Amino acid sequence: MKEALANFYHKHRVLRPTTAAPGPEVPVELVCFDMDGVLIDVGSSWVMVHKHFGVQNEASLVAYLNGEFDDKEFIRRDAALWLKLKPKLTRGDLEHIFRTPPFMAGVERTIETLKAEGVEVAIVSGGVDVMAEAVARRLGIPRVAANGFVYDASGHITGEGVVRTPLNDKALPVVRFARELGVPLERVLCVGNSLPDVSMFEVAGRSIAFHPEDNYTRDHATWTLEDGPLDQILPLVLGTAR
Repeated sequence: MKEALANFYHKHRVLRPTTAAPGPEVPVELVCFDMDGVLIDVGSSWVMVHKHFGVQNEASLVAYLNGEFDDKEFIRRDAALWLKLKPKLTRGDLEHIFRTPPFMAGVERTIETLKAEGVEVAIVSGGVDVMAEAVARRLGIPRVAANGFVYDASGHITGEGVVRTPLNDKALPVVRFARELGVPLERVLCVGNSLPDVSMFEVAGRSIAFHPEDNYTRDHATWTLEDGPLDQILPLVLGTAR
């Protein structure tokens, strides 16, 4: 599966100029975090919902990686699996599934310390927006880009997807957040754990592969942390901060 993901990424990635790594005197002003496997200690928030309903999406994943359809259709097919079992699925149902975010060890200290030091923080995730928003509320993170659903007037999922963080271009929200905050990209640091996060790494001045799933992610990060709590990133971030 990792090979299929790598092939997909190389075929469909959006190419942008790579941001040159700044010198150590240049401070980090914005940190963008992937969510699944970084802020939360679970591989996929989508899989959390699949497990709740006792379904699997492997066939859709393989088809997506083969380029048979786009991100929006991928979300639609995932939602269809759930709607077969619960046709009146609501946002509240998803909030119940995600009611207790399984935080990565050290995440609270990480976010509290960065905010206390004046560093802006954001979530950039291909995961479920309901989970991302729950994590953001619990941690006080003001900016979130994650994927979700269209709801009808009664609050039920229609089955249609909303793509805010394309798998092949996770850099898109990073660039948007930096522009909104007036932060130069060389002063952005991104934290991720898998191959799609490399697009974030390439536009940021610095990057951290945290508990990386593959060598490609390791090879494209400024630093790599193979295991341990998230607050290990603090010396790397604040060593270049104001």
